[in-house]
Amino acid sequence: TVVGALTLSGLITYQIVRDNMMSTIAATLNAVASGNASAIERWSADKAQAVDATAKVVEKGDPRGLTKLMGETNGFPITTIGWSDKTFFSTTKTAADYDPTARPWYKSAVAAGKLTVTKPYGDSTTGVLYVAFTAPMIRNGQTAGVLSGAVPLDGVKDIIKAIHPTPSSSAFVVATDGQVISHLNDKLALKPST
Repeated sequence: TVVGALTLSGLITYQIVRDNMMSTIAATLNAVASGNASAIERWSADKAQAVDATAKVVEKGDPRGLTKLMGETNGFPITTIGWSDKTFFSTTKTAADYDPTARPWYKSAVAAGKLTVTKPYGDSTTGVLYVAFTAPMIRNGQTAGVLSGAVPLDGVKDIIKAIHPTPSSSAFVVATDGQVISHLNDKLALKPST
């Protein structure tokens, strides 16, 4: 009877301790995930707000240099503005026959009629991953052009590098379609999560 009682007591104690430990681990992981997701959301919201606000006030030809200023003050190494008449300004080298209206970032912003974010893409010369925040410039009810601010995903990568709830854990960001957006291993970025 004593051995049976001790065995039963040990099993119950083990189960209680195990359940509490698993609950604590789950709560810690949820807190880490939520906190870091909030950091990424704030990073994204700041970039989106900069592009949207600039698109509302920039004038044809950008005589005040707002596109370049937006890039310098908000961490966009590449800023491009394209007008519906196919004229453009970009802070990066661009071919003379460049047609901004034919670019996916331009088309997606015009189609949406509001700020959009492109899918991540690798820069053709450096391989660095970027996303572009794009906003249409609506003037008198018509789309006059689109403003784009491209930003490397280094900010997101810095956030996921810091996630280590345990010594052997790591984090990565996956899009709803299963594409890896940011990973500590650069070779896995833009690959299917499978």
